[in-house]
Amino acid sequence: MSFFVPTRFVWRFGGRQVHLCGSFTRWVETIPMASVDGTPGVFAVVVHLPPGALALRGAVLGPVQALGGCYHQYKFIVDGKWMHDETAPYMPDPLGNVNNWLFVRKIDPPAAAPGPPGEGDVDMAAADSVVAPIILHNEREPDLTKKKVSDFLHAHSAYELIPESGKVVLLDLDLPIRQAFHALHEQGIASAPLYDSAYGAVVGVISASDFIHTLRRLRHAVSSGSNPLSEAEMDAHTIRSMREEGLGEGRPPKPLVFVRPGDSLAAVVRTLFAARCSSAPILGGAPGQPSGCVLHIATLSGVLTCLMRHFRASLASLPLLAQPLGALPLGTWAPDSQFGPAAAAAEAAAAAAAGDAGGGMANGGLVGQKDRAAAAAAGKGGGEGGVVAGRTVAPLHAVTPGMPLTSALGMLLDAGVSALPVVDEGGVLQDIYARADITKLCKGNAYNRLQWEDVTVGQALSLSSANPAAWSQASAGSGGHLLVPDYAVQANPHLADSQLRGGAPGAAAGASFSASQSLAGGRVAVAFRDDPLRAVVERLAAPGVRRLVVVDRATRRVQGLVSLSDVAAYLFL
Repeated sequence: MSFFVPTRFVWRFGGRQVHLCGSFTRWVETIPMASVDGTPGVFAVVVHLPPGALALRGAVLGPVQALGGCYHQYKFIVDGKWMHDETAPYMPDPLGNVNNWLFVRKIDPPAAAPGPPGEGDVDMAAADSVVAPIILHNEREPDLTKKKVSDFLHAHSAYELIPESGKVVLLDLDLPIRQAFHALHEQGIASAPLYDSAYGAVVGVISASDFIHTLRRLRHAVSSGSNPLSEAEMDAHTIRSMREEGLGEGRPPKPLVFVRPGDSLAAVVRTLFAARCSSAPILGGAPGQPSGCVLHIATLSGVLTCLMRHFRASLASLPLLAQPLGALPLGTWAPDSQFGPAAAAAEAAAAAAAGDAGGGMANGGLVGQKDRAAAAAAGKGGGEGGVVAGRTVAPLHAVTPGMPLTSALGMLLDAGVSALPVVDEGGVLQDIYARADITKLCKGNAYNRLQWEDVTVGQALSLSSANPAAWSQASAGSGGHLLVPDYAVQANPHLADSQLRGGAPGAAAGASFSASQSLAGGRVAVAFRDDPLRAVVERLAAPGVRRLVVVDRATRRVQGLVSLSDVAAYLFL
């Protein structure tokens, strides 16, 4: 007597026509799926599957018989395209395809007298019982994933980065610097293309770094005995004059970096990395001709978002994304960070053999104000460092809330980094100060006070909160909120909020932040070394997120930094 288990297959990701195909149809016949009433974009079908009556045929062509049941592989055909359900168990086959799979248990015949027809069938709850997903190791990784990413980048153009509706902010070259400063702050952006009305074209880009240079120059002038500039005197200095002064000081304006709508995404990535920038305007008009038509701003984040959108329903076809962050050659890590006992021992042995182990430092391998000279001499990593198992291991640049803001700005420029973790004396993450945060000084014209007053990092960060406290009342140890992604909480529901979002270890429970508070008003995007690369990519693809601070789950001590450019270079180049 043959028994078949009724199994319901559901596709929840939209489409006009959806079919089901799998090992139970010999990968030849397709089964049409019906749309679910009242749920747009959802399709379902019930198929009666044998729980083990078929012979073993391998992992590609037929179901696999196992003890007590049978494995079936299947896939969906959505509007003519083969897709798999990322939320269901999946596995790659020897040909590099990714299929969903289902384990159907063998059901013993009922011992009681036969009842009405259908009584011997198994209900859906039992039919859907599955074991943990099987992810096979592919020796071709990471080359397989990188090849698919490369194919995507070459097959798509910058047109796909341009939204259907949006705005682009252009600043006139003759606009006063102070007004440009306020314009960036009001628009919530850190840079903008510069339009030269005399030339009739975009000629460059102004960024947060330009304002940092300007504020440092004003501070130096006052320190040398000059009088602080009034707002009217500041308005006499335009963006054009700032660029001319920079040229006289040996800092010529950088040439305009741009892309065209027809450029492939691969060409966009190459252009951005060659110019060492994270964004570039997409210019319309005839190639080779000056253009004032800015269609959009191309960014590495936008390319990453486009990639994730394309593979939204088939991320398992990129197996590299399932690897944990700590196992990949990504980011910059503090010398005292660990990647598990076995990996740490292997890396230590390799580092000892190569003679390039990172040098340890007090305070968890963080470079503070006292180490600025050494950090500037050593470059981005700061201090002694090296490469361990493909990862950059070096003391990380960091600041404390009580450090003078002028010192932090100097560290940003001298070390060539885009952001500095804000930590307490124990190396516990409190906040982060990025170059783009310089625009926050527009609140209450706070930049005026920077000409003569020793503003601290903590005071400057207080301007980023919804209700900033007065600088005279701001605590030197005040910090921001930690933004902990949902996946971290879902994967570790047993962790206390104080370990993930609250203050330093031992802080009162009332000081911790709930998930809704931290996600709504958080400033710091964090990650853990065992997070999958997929979660890291999705987090960096979010608007405004340029880097992730890797912290220890229990102590919140900073272990490393993973930037958008780190991930883009690893996947795209």
